[in-house]
Amino acid sequence: MTLPLSNGGSSDTKPATFWTADPNNIWRGNVAAGSAKFGYWLELVAQPGGPSRLAYPGLCPSSRPIGEFTANVAHSNNQGLR
Repeated sequence: MTLPLSNGGSSDTKPATFWTADPNNIWRGNVAAGSAKFGYWLELVAQPGGPSRLAYPGLCPSSRPIGEFTANVAHSNNQGLR
C-alpha cells in the first residue's frame, strides 16, 4: 500500500503508485494498485521545481505532449488517474 507522509509536500501527502512531472513518457502495461490516493499522477506544472528549474529554465511540462499511455490498469486506489 502506498501511504501518505504527513510532513512532506503536496506529492508526499497525496501519494501515487506512479508519479511524473513530465508527460512525455511511455506508459505501457502497468498496474497501479493499493494507493491511499492516486494510481497515476501526471503533475503537469507550468515550471519545473527544485534543481530542475535552474537546469531547464525554458521548460514548460504542462505544454508537452503525452508520449503514450496504453494498456494500463488502476484499481484499489482512492482515485485512478489525476
